Amino acid sequence: MSLKIRLMTASFPVLASVLSMAYAAPSMAQEACEVVDAEGNVTGGLDGTLTSGISTSNADDGAACNILINPTGTITITEGTGITVDSSNNVGHTGAINSLDVDNVTGIELQGGNAGELNLAGAINLTESTEPVDEDGDLTVDGPFATGSGRTGILISGSAPFEGTVNALAGSSIEIEGNDSYGFRLMETSSFTGDINLGGTIRVIGGIGYDVDGNPIGPASRAVMLEGSVTGDVNQNGSVVTQGEGTSAIYQSGDITGGMTNGGSISNTGYRFTSRGTVTAVPDAIDETDMLQAGAAIHIGGNLTQGLHLQREFVTTTDAEGVETTEQIGNSQINQFGSAAAILFDGDGTTINIGMIVPITNTESPELQFAFVNQGTISSDAIFDDLTATTMEVRDAILEGGISNSGAMTSQTYRGSENGTETTALSRVIVLGSGGMAEQIQNSGLIRAIVSENTNEIYADVNRPLSPQSLIAVAIDIEANASLTNIVNSGVIQASLVGREGTAIAIRDASGTLTTIDNTGTILAVGTTSDPLGNQGLNFTTIAIDLSANTSGVTINQTLGPDDDPEDDITPTEPQIVGNILLGDGNDVVNLESGGVTGDLDFAGGDDVLALSGGASYEGTLTNTGGLIITAVDGSSLTQTTATPIDATSASFDATSAFNPTIDGQTGDVSTLNTTGDIFFGNGATIVPILTNVIDPTNNSFTLLYAGGALTLEGTVNSLVSFESPFMYETNFALDPNNANALLITLDLRSAEAMGLDGAQSAAFGTTFDALIANPTLAQAFVNITDGDEFRGSLNQLLPEFAAAARHFVVANVDGAVGAVGSHLDNARQSQDQGGGAWVQEFTYFADRDLAGLSEQYRGFGFGFTGGLDTSFGPFHTAGVNFGFASTEIEDVLGIDEPLDVMTFQGGLYGGFEAGDFSLDIYGGGGFNEFDQNRLVEIGNFSDSAQGSWSGTHVNASLRGGYDLALSKKLWARPSFSIDYLRMSENAYTETGTAGTSAIALDVDGRTSELAGATAMLNIGANFEGKRTWIRPSIRAGYRSEFINDGVVTSYGFAGLPSRSTIISEAFPEQGFLLGFSVAAGSGYSSFGFDFDSDIRDGFVRHTGRFVLRMIF
Repeated sequence: MSLKIRLMTASFPVLASVLSMAYAAPSMAQEACEVVDAEGNVTGGLDGTLTSGISTSNADDGAACNILINPTGTITITEGTGITVDSSNNVGHTGAINSLDVDNVTGIELQGGNAGELNLAGAINLTESTEPVDEDGDLTVDGPFATGSGRTGILISGSAPFEGTVNALAGSSIEIEGNDSYGFRLMETSSFTGDINLGGTIRVIGGIGYDVDGNPIGPASRAVMLEGSVTGDVNQNGSVVTQGEGTSAIYQSGDITGGMTNGGSISNTGYRFTSRGTVTAVPDAIDETDMLQAGAAIHIGGNLTQGLHLQREFVTTTDAEGVETTEQIGNSQINQFGSAAAILFDGDGTTINIGMIVPITNTESPELQFAFVNQGTISSDAIFDDLTATTMEVRDAILEGGISNSGAMTSQTYRGSENGTETTALSRVIVLGSGGMAEQIQNSGLIRAIVSENTNEIYADVNRPLSPQSLIAVAIDIEANASLTNIVNSGVIQASLVGREGTAIAIRDASGTLTTIDNTGTILAVGTTSDPLGNQGLNFTTIAIDLSANTSGVTINQTLGPDDDPEDDITPTEPQIVGNILLGDGNDVVNLESGGVTGDLDFAGGDDVLALSGGASYEGTLTNTGGLIITAVDGSSLTQTTATPIDATSASFDATSAFNPTIDGQTGDVSTLNTTGDIFFGNGATIVPILTNVIDPTNNSFTLLYAGGALTLEGTVNSLVSFESPFMYETNFALDPNNANALLITLDLRSAEAMGLDGAQSAAFGTTFDALIANPTLAQAFVNITDGDEFRGSLNQLLPEFAAAARHFVVANVDGAVGAVGSHLDNARQSQDQGGGAWVQEFTYFADRDLAGLSEQYRGFGFGFTGGLDTSFGPFHTAGVNFGFASTEIEDVLGIDEPLDVMTFQGGLYGGFEAGDFSLDIYGGGGFNEFDQNRLVEIGNFSDSAQGSWSGTHVNASLRGGYDLALSKKLWARPSFSIDYLRMSENAYTETGTAGTSAIALDVDGRTSELAGATAMLNIGANFEGKRTWIRPSIRAGYRSEFINDGVVTSYGFAGLPSRSTIISEAFPEQGFLLGFSVAAGSGYSSFGFDFDSDIRDGFVRHTGRFVLRMIF
């Protein structure tokens, strides 16, 4: 039957073309009958306009005939029916049947007891002129969707069956506006034998009508209403839009001996607006008439022998060379807006039977051996706050073969600030309610339920959000009086919360009938914060599988899915279960052969089995009140994430597997594996402890294994140690001297030397350790680091700026300004006229320190401006004052901090003295410095930041002397010697940050440091002088030695904690080579110069470039 459906729907466009040609013969006669000539050509048909209805039984001057309405033909009715098929004849309609503001009218009526074919390629428009208007000035329309009633596009009536076919072809349209109205209706007392194929557009606007007293006066409108029985198939491959209270796109209450398919689109709602953005943008404009509730988009209330198939539609074509190509031309898409289910199977107290789409004997299409198959998309969206949403619901119905989904089934609800119950805004996808029975649910697509807080309302003031409301989402929900045997999942089954508290459940069985879950895909329950700032606490309960009502025993199998193409490089994705698993008191089996389970696993009572193989992993809190056998083989692992004992009957870990217990080092609690029987660990099996915080050094020995039977270790006790053990501790295992069937672990804190710490890290470790004790969250991330490099890098993240980076870049800023003064004095000395002047210079620099221990590497760059005013004064050929500004960014090479920003403001006095070929320059000044740092800490799952801002001052002086030697008329040499001094003071500061940063915020003492050095330099250059200008290029080399170069002393602690540490930075290299070159030029009115210098030391390099411009006046 399924094949027949596809062929028939695929032939609609061809049939439409035939009708268009066959019924397009021009005729001005009012005769509506078809005419067939001797050659079999069809002519005749209505081309003009009729103002009253016609009937097949007497259309041919009182005789019966087939009726044709050509594209130019129109029937306008003011009462009754446009075309009545009251004899065994056919109707072809490519024109229009219209009525306006007329109640109780029908477009085409097929009366029972007759046979024929209806081909609709034209339009049926039964509408009204009333339009909703804005009655209250809120910029949205008000009032009912429709005011008329009793309008039906196509009606099948009578007590005897009508035999034939109904085809609404692609391009056809049925437009109905009215309450208690229908696009297509098979009356309750009628029946139809044949197929119903709906491939055009059906739009029904209207719902339930009310009298002046507000009492309902009729049922709701439907696009397709099947009250009577059908022997045949019902296929909807067009577009259906319904809008109004209680409406449905397809409503079946009679029996169908055949199947139902949908390969088109359906949109069903009682709302005026179906966009969440619209209703949240104008919440005050929404009233009760804007949020009426529709019925189900597809309501199945009668027997359906060949199921409901929401299909993809394909067409196969053959080219001239005989090559067949199959492409998808359609896809079922159902959008439900409101609280009613998108798909509802409901016998309403009487059990209905939904048969399989194809029988079990059909080996060509096993994917259709279900009562319900979804290959398209189904979405149910509540749109408004505090309403439920359901995608599919089954009550008082038996679904033979069960449910199959290879498409997408989703539900979405929203929770506002109003108080409600725990089920307010409940979001569910598949619900088996009372009397709902299915053999299985097979999912290879997406099943996802989502509920979100109304963030626009909750966070209207983002700094003062409203109280959290509890959310609940359930992807698959089997209620107490329902029945489902097994679930097979190779896709995604997901329940998601977006808020701050609530419960997400992927699979819940309250009936106790679900006995098997086979998973090769993903089953997960998750919660994410709705807080845009991330400051709000979260209280989510996430349950992947809740089978706690089962007492007969369940089996959960998780295996790797099949590899569809073993020859390619793509392997199947490992299956996952994320969320808690709750089992009942039966004898349960959890068999994990691949992938992982993350979440608590409660076996409850019974004699249970947890079997891990194929590299599978379990991570969570394992609990059990009955018997439990644990096995782990083939590289599998069991991780108990809380310090809760595991009670079992026996446990066995082969040579490739691992047991990862949790230890609370402060309370002494530990997840000891306790068995009444034996425990076995193969030679090569490992035990990797998970620590919740730092270990109390006075209580650092714990029992990890306790066997009531025999404890068997194939290897030595120390062979259990893994390279993944916590790096911070030395791990040692030993048998309990008082019980050979118990295993102890001892965790000794490593020495600084054993941890490979440098001097700064060693000095800081004590303070850091105290901070870990004070903050378990930070400690848990820190103490579970297993790699030495990662450990030392994480320690660096908890340190202040101590490596003299701030000082060295202030020195760079000052050197840039002082060097600019020196360049200016050199240029001024060479100028032909040495009057007063103004000058300005720009300088840039780059510095990199990479060989200073493990924790003191940095690099940075900066730029600055300096300028001055000067004149000749006494013995000085040039004397003046300068001011400057410089900005620096210092990159944390080893860590993840944002750059340390340094700003320096510099001012000073200078003078240049010249006696013959000897010159002497002096400078004295000082300035103000500002420092800003955003320190980031990301260690494991811990992430935080702290911001520090501090300031300081500096004073500096410089003395430089040199002698000019003429090597020739143009060449010269200038040996020089200089002494430089800087003293810098930094103020104390305490870091601040967002809520919760007290764990990493530092309190840093003020500090003072000095630096002084002597430099010897040899410059060699040339003079090129013109009548009015000169050019002076030069190169230089030198050597610098710093005779005051003590390490920077930084004393600090963590904010709010008493412990303090003092770190002395590694000694900066005292000697280094200097290389540089200059190009200077000038005239009697101005001079400029460019300098480039490099300071090269062991593990440090700094490059500085300067450009100076002097104006003489």
